[in-house]
Amino acid sequence: MPDRIVFLSHCFLNSQAKIQGSPDIADLRERILKILGEHKCGIIQLPCPELLHGGVSRWGQTKYQYDSVFFRRHCEKLAETIVDQAEEYQRHHIPVGPIIGVEGSPSCGVTLTCDGSWGGELSGNNNVLNKIRAVKLVKSRGVFMEVLQLSMGRRSITLDEIGILESDPDKSLHKLQDYLSKEKMLGGKKYE
Repeated sequence: MPDRIVFLSHCFLNSQAKIQGSPDIADLRERILKILGEHKCGIIQLPCPELLHGGVSRWGQTKYQYDSVFFRRHCEKLAETIVDQAEEYQRHHIPVGPIIGVEGSPSCGVTLTCDGSWGGELSGNNNVLNKIRAVKLVKSRGVFMEVLQLSMGRRSITLDEIGILESDPDKSLHKLQDYLSKEKMLGGKKYE
């Protein structure tokens, strides 16, 4: 039996869901799974809202583009079963969390998201390179993580979050390791 349940962003287990041309994260996946295995974590794979919205051949987008009533409604539907599971595990006194997100993702970023005023017609647009240059990582949650936390809050569920930065994972993997070690020492009580 697992000691706790964690929610893991979809692409850490299925990198085929990432936008085409993304760097290979096989090594990172193995490192995450090793840490979770050492701490006897059960894993619930979060859905990939971008894949389920735009398919495999979608273009990379920013939070600005995804931050619409339509995409938020899509995320609310996806979040519903995740929140149901969190509530059910907590009801049976099984420790739940953290939510492990992908830093820089416009959907699943925890503290960093990709943002910028990006959109419109590409062909014949002389301003495309300037728009690309304006896209930046900003301190903010991705749209799905915002919606997921709001959905949990409506049911008085509070789960910690840890974001993994794929381009420099050591610090965030250390934070995950530290979190799970402290949680074990606290016997599932709230980590501060």
